[in-house]
Amino acid sequence: MNSSLEQTIERLAIDADIRDLAARFSDAVNRRDFNAFGDLFADTGANNHGRRSHGQGERDDTGQQLRCTGQMRRSNSPCGTT
Repeated sequence: MNSSLEQTIERLAIDADIRDLAARFSDAVNRRDFNAFGDLFADTGANNHGRRSHGQGERDDTGQQLRCTGQMRRSNSPCGTT
């Protein structure tokens, strides 16, 4: 394949991935599915908003925090307890 065609295919694949992520995000929020919402976040990264922001490259537990929030809402007890 030529370079231009390969770049177009790559751009279309990236666009499809972004659209899929946006749809999964909306679906998780609409269903209030904290586990699915938390799964949308990378295991590592930076959380650069709010008072409790982490610096670039530090572990970001946003996904785990969201899954824990969902667990607490369902069981009315802190994460890790029964």
